[in-house]
Amino acid sequence: LICMIVIAVAVLMLALLMAVIMKAFALAPAYVFIVGAVICAILAALAVFIAGHFFLWLPCAEITGFKMSEALYSSYAQARTIRWRNFVAIALPLVLAVTVTSLFAAFLGTAAAVIAGAVSFGCAYMIIVVSSYMAYADVEGIEREDLKKY
Repeated sequence: LICMIVIAVAVLMLALLMAVIMKAFALAPAYVFIVGAVICAILAALAVFIAGHFFLWLPCAEITGFKMSEALYSSYAQARTIRWRNFVAIALPLVLAVTVTSLFAAFLGTAAAVIAGAVSFGCAYMIIVVSSYMAYADVEGIEREDLKKY
C-alpha cells in the first residue's frame, strides 16, 4: 500500500508538471509547442530512469520479508547493476500504452481514447510489475516457479 501511494503521488506530480508545461507552451506558436512536448518527453524519460532504480523494491520486500526501508536500500543496490534493463522494462510498455492511446485519440475521439488509455495503461502496469519480479529473480538467482515443467 505504501509503495502504491508513493507511485501514485509521483505520477500525479509528474502529470501536473507536464500539464503546466504543455498549457504554457500551447499558448505560444506551434513550433514552441514542440519544445514543450520535447521537455515533457525528457521529464518522462528521467522519471522512468529514476523509477528503474527502485524497480526491485516491491519484489524485494515481499520475497525477503524485509521492512520497506531495508528492502529499499537492498533493491536500490541491486538495481544499480541492471538500471538500463529496468529502464527498458518500464519504458517499453509505457511507450506502447501512450502510442495506443494517442492513436485512439487521433482517429476515434476522446471517449475511445479514455477507454483505450485505461485498458492499455492497466496492461502496461501489469507488465511492469511482472517484469520487476522476473528481474528480481534474475538478480538474486532465484529459481522461478513459472519456468518449471510439471
